[in-house]
Amino acid sequence: MTEHRPPKEQIQIKLVEVAPVTSVGEQKLIKAKVESASRLSHPAIVPMYDFGFADDGIPYLVAEKIDEPTIAEFLKRERLDAQTALEYSMQLAEALALAHTMGVTHGNIRASNIFVGDEDSAGNRIRLGCFGLPAQEKMGPPTMSDDVVALGKVLSQLVDGVAISPEFGTVIDFCLNRDAASRYKDGREVLENLLLVRQRKLPQPPQERPGQKLLSKPVITGAIMVAVGITALLVLAFQSSFHLAPTSNLPSSTPQAVQSAPTDQAVVRSVNQPGQIRSSAPIQSPAPLEVPPSLGHLISKDKIKNAAVLGGITAAAAYQTLDGQQKERARSAILHGAGSGIHKWQTMDSGARDSLKQKASNAAHKAIGLWHRLPNK
Repeated sequence: MTEHRPPKEQIQIKLVEVAPVTSVGEQKLIKAKVESASRLSHPAIVPMYDFGFADDGIPYLVAEKIDEPTIAEFLKRERLDAQTALEYSMQLAEALALAHTMGVTHGNIRASNIFVGDEDSAGNRIRLGCFGLPAQEKMGPPTMSDDVVALGKVLSQLVDGVAISPEFGTVIDFCLNRDAASRYKDGREVLENLLLVRQRKLPQPPQERPGQKLLSKPVITGAIMVAVGITALLVLAFQSSFHLAPTSNLPSSTPQAVQSAPTDQAVVRSVNQPGQIRSSAPIQSPAPLEVPPSLGHLISKDKIKNAAVLGGITAAAAYQTLDGQQKERARSAILHGAGSGIHKWQTMDSGARDSLKQKASNAAHKAIGLWHRLPNK
């Protein structure tokens, strides 16, 4: 299934807890689903390297070796607080949102297939395994809606005996609704509403969109509008750093050369230690940047946060649908762009470098200042 299998000591062969599959046609169908799932790459998804069937029809999976307890084992000895339960729920929903965006269903979400490990650099502890291997507890192939119900059952286990907010409970109830039309349709919709809960907002009821594809035109249009708004703010911040008024009120101890320089060049550098800034010469903060009226209805802290999370999932899903040659071209383009930037930087003299660094610093300060002035909602 994958050309990059780690050493033997880092993998394990696991017999999957499902009924034997003896039909050759059914085996091929399941194997195709598992191969699709093996292309998923996410911190909350256990990597899979190979898959097959034993002589008696029991599926086996070659995956990353896991010494971590399952969530079922973990909960026997430790009860989560409400905030931790919400974070774990979001990590699971994010993994499922990525899979559903790529058209992959899990089919066997249960506490015994979810592992709790040490926190990684991104703050994740939860990992979901056994993608694409249906539990075979119902007729027909598993659907995204089935995954949502199974996720809801796991979330119920996470919060068992925990005092959670009514909003969090509402999301779980929408996952478990017996009426499929009144249930969240996929992992992405669950994630969107868990994000609202974390922001202390009311979750939304399941969206009425019969037959609509996950990446619908309104979703794409909305994401583009938010992205354009964010980009416009950053561009305005950067461009405005080119037009700052000269400094007139720096301390008298500041060197004369700096007193007459515009703010975007007010970096006091040590001759003996190039590139270092002396603390005795404070740099004026850039002029405030205001939200353009035309973008005011699009921009808020919550909208930017949500767009970042959901946009990241969409981008990751799009990248993972590329074949090997397309991925290589994408990586080459990124490296080429980085190489060109490095070459241009190396050809600059020290004055041009200092000026560019200060302009970038001013733009960052302006963007940070703007962020603090944005409404939360």
